[in-house]
Amino acid sequence: MNIFYQLYFYLKTVIIKIKGKNNKIFFKDKMNKKFRGSLIDIKGKNNLIKFGENLNMKKFKLKIEGNNNIIIIKDNFKVHIGSIEINGNNDILEIGSKCQFWSGLLFIGQNQGEVKIGENNIFNGTQLIS
Repeated sequence: MNIFYQLYFYLKTVIIKIKGKNNKIFFKDKMNKKFRGSLIDIKGKNNLIKFGENLNMKKFKLKIEGNNNIIIIKDNFKVHIGSIEINGNNDILEIGSKCQFWSGLLFIGQNQGEVKIGENNIFNGTQLIS
């Protein structure tokens, strides 16, 4: 674990790193303490992330490496020390309302198409879709 990742866990807000063109992030709510210690890291072109309302995403890492990906996280999503990673192109991830993520990793590999997670799901541990 490098020093950068060690530091971001202790910050009071989210760190957003974007490398590439035409990447967009939309928040329905203001970013506040509920995003404390989180990292959004995008490398690629034409990626879109939409966050719903009333999110609690402490110590959360969202990473995209690829082009033309879409992530939609709906309302009331809760994470405590978790990670979502997409490594591919043209993928869509939609997480339904009231889902929870506890110390988990959700990894989507090369060009999976569309992955939908319904409402009221709880993830604990590693979930690999590749």
